[in-house]
Amino acid sequence: MRVALLSMLDSAGEPGQGYRAFIPFAGKTVARRQIDVVLALGCERVICLADNLGPGLIALQHQVEGAGAKFHVISVPRALCGLVHASDELIILGDGVLPLADEAREILAKGNGVLVLPAETGIPAGFERIDLNYAWAGALAMPGKLVDRLNELPRDCDGIAALLRIALQSKVPELPLPDAVLNEGRWAMLGGLDDAHALEPGWFRRHASGADIFSPGRWMACGLTARFGVAWLNRGVRPGYLLLAAALLLIGAVALGWNGMVGAGFALLGGAWLAYDAARSLEHGERAGNASDRLFTGSARAWAAIADLALVMLVAMGIDESFSRMPVQFFEPLALLGLVWLIPGVATRRWGAILGDRVVVAGLLALAMQAGVLESTVQCLILILIGCGILFMRLGLRITQI
Repeated sequence: MRVALLSMLDSAGEPGQGYRAFIPFAGKTVARRQIDVVLALGCERVICLADNLGPGLIALQHQVEGAGAKFHVISVPRALCGLVHASDELIILGDGVLPLADEAREILAKGNGVLVLPAETGIPAGFERIDLNYAWAGALAMPGKLVDRLNELPRDCDGIAALLRIALQSKVPELPLPDAVLNEGRWAMLGGLDDAHALEPGWFRRHASGADIFSPGRWMACGLTARFGVAWLNRGVRPGYLLLAAALLLIGAVALGWNGMVGAGFALLGGAWLAYDAARSLEHGERAGNASDRLFTGSARAWAAIADLALVMLVAMGIDESFSRMPVQFFEPLALLGLVWLIPGVATRRWGAILGDRVVVAGLLALAMQAGVLESTVQCLILILIGCGILFMRLGLRITQI
């Protein structure tokens, strides 16, 4: 069984900032991001070395137990001996370590090892020197049978430092992390809020989903999250809130269309898709490589399907508000929607992404409705999409033949 030990004893650099483990970083504390890592590594028991059981630890307990693992808080290192068995593997993350590098997870997943960084770069970054050439990167995996050696040490010893020395003396291999993890801010030792604020923008931009400029709606949404995403997360704005905003805008779009303001409905639908794309980008940045939240993923898929049906309804209402041409008036919007789904999937050129951008489609239809040429515009879009589909198929065949 894999067991995780997290240290939550060190105070942050500035008075009043609390413990380093609870420094917020892009909407989550350092401790919560450490727990995300150890749970992803399959740890079935999480042990926190802390002075007391405060509100922050209670929140972590709910997170761990919600994932099906056991949670323990200990105040002295020796208590670890009764929780880690000889056959277990112990994974340790040090105080203030921000574990965002996938390379480190991959190394820890393979088995026992002490993660190290070159001394010339690791020590200035706040990591502890362990020998002439290396600094400890703040993470290690060691056999559980070595934990019993804590009984040979004083009761008030530094538990994490002691276990590090025990691992090194027992010849647990030193495994270097690439220099890039420090340079790119994907592995860091946070001493206070200033360190977190310096790293957040670059880290978030690397993890938030991006988009090509040939998909203008998604590109704008991703640009908004890249600019404001960290601030949103630190203020408690979760991706689900943006998805809820998208749902409210969608309801408003349908309501406007039903009341005869179809052009305004298309405009509001474009805004709803913008909020939806921003929610997905924010969620991608928040989880930073961890598994997606099933509730958010399922809700996002349901929203997208309903939004496409709303597009069909708005086009049908714009063609004939009285629905006197049922079901013929639904043929054109359904054909348009089918092609918007299909053509970007077979596109062989970057610019093909614009054909499936719902913000662009909604904007064009809003302009067409205001100009009184909605049905003609829909027919033209259908012909353009069919032409692009034929073009992409021919280009694809030519590439295959070559």
